[in-house]
Amino acid sequence: MHYESLLKNPEEQLSSLCSYLEIEYDPQMLDYHQKPQEKWEFGDPENVYAKKGIDAKNITMEWLGKIYDPKKWRLFYDYLNFIGRERYGRLGYDFEADMQYLKTNIPAENLEVLLNATHSFDSFLNPSTDAVEKSLTEAQTMLKQKNKKIESLLQENEVLKKSSHALLTELQEIKGSRKYRLVLRLAKLKSLLNGK
Repeated sequence: MHYESLLKNPEEQLSSLCSYLEIEYDPQMLDYHQKPQEKWEFGDPENVYAKKGIDAKNITMEWLGKIYDPKKWRLFYDYLNFIGRERYGRLGYDFEADMQYLKTNIPAENLEVLLNATHSFDSFLNPSTDAVEKSLTEAQTMLKQKNKKIESLLQENEVLKKSSHALLTELQEIKGSRKYRLVLRLAKLKSLLNGK
């Protein structure tokens, strides 16, 4: 199934997909926007929630010429090259046209500057040993900090327990004292005198 085909003929494509999956097609599947949507971190975190259903406006790849974040631009550039001209063509897309869309608005002085200033797609697929070690060190540091926080909270909890125990003991001692009983009797007497 092509994404563009889904945009052009959503009902027909979704019905065909349901048939393939051997589940019953329901036209309400296309009205997904009418129900509360869970916010996802990846994908399209803005448009999919703002639009009222499938939008055929994205059939062309012109959006590739409107990527202003250098890191995202580099990701798409490397990804197109990773897929390669031949495979991209087999998927039903025009490699040259889409690469041209991408190159119409390079978000840097030039391509060389952008490539030198951003991480390659390959560095994410195959991180260097140094990057992996750095990531592990950062994770260990975070874990140590969390453990220290937990330890500190447990110690605070123990201090509070001891304090509350001491206060409870003191209160029981006060309640058992002769002075306390005398104060209670005076309060009752005052209450009787006031007619309560």
